[in-house]
Amino acid sequence: MKCERAVPNNLQEGKIIIYFHGGAYVAGSAQTHRHLTAKIALESECEVISVDYKLAPEFPFPHALDDALNAIDGCRQKYPNAKIFLAGDSAGGGLALAASLKLKEENNQVQGLILLAPWVDLTCDGAVYQKANFKDPILSAKRLKTSAALYMASANNKNSFVSPLFADLSGLPPAFIQAGSADLLFDENKLLVEKLNYAGVNIEFDPWNGMPHVFQFFWPILSSAEFAIQKISTWINNK
Repeated sequence: MKCERAVPNNLQEGKIIIYFHGGAYVAGSAQTHRHLTAKIALESECEVISVDYKLAPEFPFPHALDDALNAIDGCRQKYPNAKIFLAGDSAGGGLALAASLKLKEENNQVQGLILLAPWVDLTCDGAVYQKANFKDPILSAKRLKTSAALYMASANNKNSFVSPLFADLSGLPPAFIQAGSADLLFDENKLLVEKLNYAGVNIEFDPWNGMPHVFQFFWPILSSAEFAIQKISTWINNK
């Protein structure tokens, strides 16, 4: 399986971030997100392993999850003493959460989760999907519904590993969730935070007023995005 490593010059050994890119499970790659993973590596002083997991429609669920788990296993073999964090944006955030749920079954949990506007409900039934006047410059409800159908194929859309929002979230590692209020998934993310809190998970939610979907992606031209990545790095360094 193809992965890409981002290793900063100021590397502090002992922590590894495994990153899953966004793209609604049908698009994106380690290359499209290279500038983001490199920035996270630089700010956190951690090595970042970005995973090129298989994409739908050619490879529907559970291919992406299988790739995620294989990447985690490979990193554990290569870095047996490192603290491993799972991170991802949008669909990649949902995939990181799904992988953590699988690891819980194996009693083999990671150190923490960093979720940037995670897509965790592929039923696409939230109230925001019905708001014709909701304008997210990055996402559209129509695109998400189409992508969800391609990724799920024959899977149930409330399967815990497809839509982690419906899972038993107890026993998960500490999590940092960051999202903008102008994001189509913002209400979904707030609900996830509520459920994680109810499940007793150590959770930090960092909302950004007026920011669109995965605004961190635009750090080269958006100062708020750069500051947001610095906050992510501070959270990682405190774990």
